Amino acid sequence: MLDWTFEKTGNHVFYTAETASAIFRMDQPDYGSFTYETASGLKAQSLFAQFSDFSESLALHNRRKPHVSENGEELSLDTENPIPFGAEPKVIRSFRCSEGGLAVTTTLSMRHSFKLQSIFAGGLEFSGKISKFAISAVPEQAGAISCDLAWQSISGTAEGTVLFDSTVPPLRVITAAADGSTLTFELGEDIWRWVHAKRISGISRYTVTWKEDKLVFAWQLYTFTPENEETLMPDGRDWRLHYRLLAGAAIPEMFKAADCKAVFDLNKVKVQSSALLSDGSKTLCFSAAPTLNAFKKWMRQQFADAQEGDIFGLKTCGDHLCLTAAHMDRAKLKELPHWDAPAIAEAVRWANRQLAKYGARLVLIQES
Repeated sequence: MLDWTFEKTGNHVFYTAETASAIFRMDQPDYGSFTYETASGLKAQSLFAQFSDFSESLALHNRRKPHVSENGEELSLDTENPIPFGAEPKVIRSFRCSEGGLAVTTTLSMRHSFKLQSIFAGGLEFSGKISKFAISAVPEQAGAISCDLAWQSISGTAEGTVLFDSTVPPLRVITAAADGSTLTFELGEDIWRWVHAKRISGISRYTVTWKEDKLVFAWQLYTFTPENEETLMPDGRDWRLHYRLLAGAAIPEMFKAADCKAVFDLNKVKVQSSALLSDGSKTLCFSAAPTLNAFKKWMRQQFADAQEGDIFGLKTCGDHLCLTAAHMDRAKLKELPHWDAPAIAEAVRWANRQLAKYGARLVLIQES
């Protein structure tokens, strides 16, 4: 059973959530910042957001709303950091902490009167016992995403070396300790939100730099770049981003179909063609509503026979990049880049919340 630990200092309350694999701390080391540290000593610390000249570090001490799920296996925390200058933009974050990792939703909230000149969405600093790292880029075309990682040793990396620089954020940034355990940043399903700048007269830039014994992952979400003198600076708007931090074991738990009572095999599911990837293949995108509905229908059928100790399996065909906007419920836009790994993770989370009532669980099948 997970629960929050509270520590009060003066007018401030600090929140800590500890799982078997990692510790999440809110408002530490600075108010408005958070850290996520694995049991093996790998650490990620948030960077402050900045709206033009207004930094989140100047934000007021505002609401913190903790919550514990009914089954005690998940903790959530809603935070809000308003910056009391100009049009008073806000940084609103929601955290969901479990044994599976930390899911983060950040909303950069701006009034209509706030002109979009420059938005730095923050980022993460990775530190601690890093032995090596790997960075996976978003593919240039829709289709299957390679699971091969190009690991780089941290030893000998020169101060100030830029290890990644792109207008598109990486899918994953993985740091590993000498024992093989990992701490991974994983982009949310909504890739299109991270690259939205080009739609509103701007550019984005994402960099990973080795600086002061840390991997500094910076998110320049938007910089106004007018096409000509008549291009107007856009009005303020809410901008929402999703990502996860995952603490991986040195020896990950692996499952095969033979270990499971029943298996949902995505390769054998037949649904309408609207659920197919945009690459023209016959592969289903798990982000598409028909695919997700088929899985949930199958999962509900298993509840009737689920018993204590049962293991059910979800067999996918890897991770995929897809451009079909309808999968994101925005069909009129035709193309919106997204990937289905977060959708798969969310489906597993949903299933396990239901199966916990029967003492059963769902796992991903690790075989071709």
